[in-house]
Amino acid sequence: MNSRRGSHFRPLHGRRAFAMGIALVVLLVVGLVAGLTLKAILRSHRLSREEEQRVQAELLADSALGRAMAIVNADPAWRGETWMPAVSDATDASGEAVIRVEPAADSAAVRIIVEGIYPRDPVHRARGSRDINYIIPKRGDNP
Repeated sequence: MNSRRGSHFRPLHGRRAFAMGIALVVLLVVGLVAGLTLKAILRSHRLSREEEQRVQAELLADSALGRAMAIVNADPAWRGETWMPAVSDATDASGEAVIRVEPAADSAAVRIIVEGIYPRDPVHRARGSRDINYIIPKRGDNP
């Protein structure tokens, strides 16, 4: 009687082992696909963050250039500054713009060099720069 019972359960045991093997293979494939998907999502997030920082640095450089032109119009002897505006209220991130004003070959013009840096982080940051020759309008001229 014992031998009949053992032979009766053997095929069932083989089916269970086969099903368990299939389940493990399916679980392995699902885990692999989930891992690859997570890796792609993280890469996309990193690229989006880098693009956002690059655009912010470019916009900061544009703003600093406008600031420099306005100050040079008021004070032609001004030679620049490091400007640290509040960039965003939503985050603690801030940027800085290094503005340099140098005499140009033309005595009525100056060279304005601007570098926007966002965020002010020593490792993860982006830079945007502008370099123009700006003719200072004469007093009383409408720009």
